This record gives sequence, structure tokens and C-alpha cells, in this order.
Amino acid sequence: MNAPKVSAVIPSWNRKDDLRECLDALLAQDCPSLEIVVVDNGSTDGTLEMLAERYQSVRVLKNSSNLGAATAKNQGIVASTGEYVWFLDSDAKVLSSSCLSVMVDILEKHPDIGSVGGEVFRQPDGAERIMRKTVCVNAETKTVIVDDPKPELLECDYLATCNCIVRKKDLVEIGGFDPDYFILSEDKEVGWRLKMRGLKSVIDHRTCAVHGVSPRQRKGDLYRKHKNNIRFVLINFPLWKAPLLPLFDAAHLFETRKLKDIRNKQTSVMKHLDGSVKDLVAGDAPFVLKAVAVAVFYVSALIAAYAWNFWHLPKTLATRFHRPDFLERFRAQYR
Repeated sequence: MNAPKVSAVIPSWNRKDDLRECLDALLAQDCPSLEIVVVDNGSTDGTLEMLAERYQSVRVLKNSSNLGAATAKNQGIVASTGEYVWFLDSDAKVLSSSCLSVMVDILEKHPDIGSVGGEVFRQPDGAERIMRKTVCVNAETKTVIVDDPKPELLECDYLATCNCIVRKKDLVEIGGFDPDYFILSEDKEVGWRLKMRGLKSVIDHRTCAVHGVSPRQRKGDLYRKHKNNIRFVLINFPLWKAPLLPLFDAAHLFETRKLKDIRNKQTSVMKHLDGSVKDLVAGDAPFVLKAVAVAVFYVSALIAAYAWNFWHLPKTLATRFHRPDFLERFRAQYR
């Protein structure tokens, strides 16, 4: 019996070196039916030249500007020819040459599983830990270390598309990724919609990838994270939670875990900071000063995010009650 075809979709923007490592790991996979689609969002760092020189077998979709991760992934879905679509970030590196074959085997054997993957973060002490994601009451993502070093089919709320495989038919049915997120929360909503359809997302140690969390293009995105979280709540959660959302956000800011993450300079905090605040937290300043600086930065971004969502509330509610089929929009544009 022939193995089902898989299309790997990798959005990228100015991450030439990260992308090269990602592609080398993919080309080492033992799964024979793999096509690789890179969606370049207007890179200017020599990415396209590197792809043309080193990876002639890779399909490249070229955007003249950065259209965002959600749109790039939709373009990849439309261009893909596989039965399964494997999403990867360009700063992710698959750990095992059998990763893809195990992913496919899991989905073939378990029709109740909608997505498979997993990410490993390198901690400040150099250790590598498998992480599990839970969606909180304010749509924040709680990312915690999995105690079991070798989990198999461990359920989570959703999988980040830094490393996640999904049946193409399921992606078509849920309408792909919402381009209004641009980046951040677009993968959370896809996982949530799969969950609402009764499909599980699972982590397996055999299918994990190291997520390098490249510092490129990640600076100062705390405002976008808050904006997208609020929008996620308004679209997907019961509406009675909306008036309570500021209280949930305040509680999240002062929870013990976040304070611990600031003290330990964890990626979950550092990747969303920018400029002097990031330098302060990364340095040796007193903890109280770090906590105050992060709190001010957090609250400022949160206020701006609420203002944006208030202004766009009619459009958001229209999306909630009559969700457009984003994939069809892009299929019509790129067919």
C-alpha cells in the first residue's frame, strides 16, 4: 500500500539560516511521499537565492511583502497536493528522521485525532523540555513542561504550527486560518475549531521538533498578542465572559507562574518584550524593577489592544456569527 502524500508548509520571512536547518532536517525524513512548500513573505536576506541554489526540489511561493503567517499558511494549503499538511516554522528543527512517518501512522490509526506534533524548547540552562499548551480563560496560552520525558498521544488544547500535521480535508472544512490574526493565535483558533469538532490534538515524543524561537521578527509583539487573545475570546468563548475579561487579564498578569518566568528569564516572557524592557529583564537588575517594568509594558499594550477590539467589535461579532470560509477566499485568489 502506498504511503499517503504529505505536504510540508513553511512560512518564512528573513530567516535564511534557520530555514536552511529546517529544510535539511525535512530532507532527512524517511517518509517517501513528501513535498515541501516554502511560502516566502518578501524576504530580503537572500532566502530566495539560497532556496534556488540549494533546494531545487522545494516549491517556493513568493510574496512581494509580508502578508502574515496566517495568509502564508492558507497559501500553502491551497498549493499543497498532499492528503496531510504538515506545518512548520522556519526556526523549527525536527529531531528524528522518523518523525513524519510516525505522525502519519498516528493519524491513519486514530480518526479521532485531528492534529499531531509537539515542540521542544531549549531552557536557559541548556536542557530541552517538551512543552504542552493549555488555553486559559482569557485566551492566553499556558505553556508548561511535560513531566513525562517520553509522552505518547498526550492530549493538549492545541498544537502550535511550529510543528503540527493536520488532515487537509479537516483544514478545508474549518476554513483554514483566519488572516485577520496576521500572526499569533491563528494556530490556536485552528486547534480550537478542531477540538469543537470532536478532534483531539496530541503531543508525542517521537514527533517533536526543537523550536528555536528566533528573535527575528518577534520584537515588540505583546500588543498583537493581547489584541488577538481578546478577539479570540469574542469569537470563540461564551459572550458572558467578555465583560469579565479585564479581570481575567489582571489575574493573569499577577499569577505566580508569570512572576517566576520573569525571574528565570523564560522564553514565554522574553519573546514578547522589546527594547529597553527586554534588556532590563535579560540583565541583572533587581527583580522588583523587572516586574514593574514588565507590568507597565503589559498593561500599556493591553489597553491599546482593548481599544482596537472595541473599534472593530462589529466586524469581530460578524465573524463569530457568520464565520467566512477563509480557505475558499484564498483558493479563488490563487487557483
